[in-house]
Amino acid sequence: MTALMPYLDTYHPDRVDTASIRSLLARVGRLDLLKDGWNRPLVIEHVFKDERPRYKIISLGRDGQRGPCCRQVVYNWDDDAVLSGDEWLQVWTMRGEAPPNKSH
Repeated sequence: MTALMPYLDTYHPDRVDTASIRSLLARVGRLDLLKDGWNRPLVIEHVFKDERPRYKIISLGRDGQRGPCCRQVVYNWDDDAVLSGDEWLQVWTMRGEAPPNKSH
């Protein structure tokens, strides 16, 4: 997710549906950033902060279902991870367990 955010901030896509993001990532050779560690597409939303377009990236977690947001730290893989700009609104912290794929 943190590797995807710079591409969104650089190219400022107007559309954030899966097909549009797939096209952007194909152009830069980074289709590997499209999915989370459970091989599900990341959810990307437009966010406006300080009158500038920004993006929110969400991994729906192990269960693939949209969950509530936002507790800064969550301890269940079924909860969502949410990155908005350079700020984690909700992030997984697991004791003694590695995330499914640290590169995203």
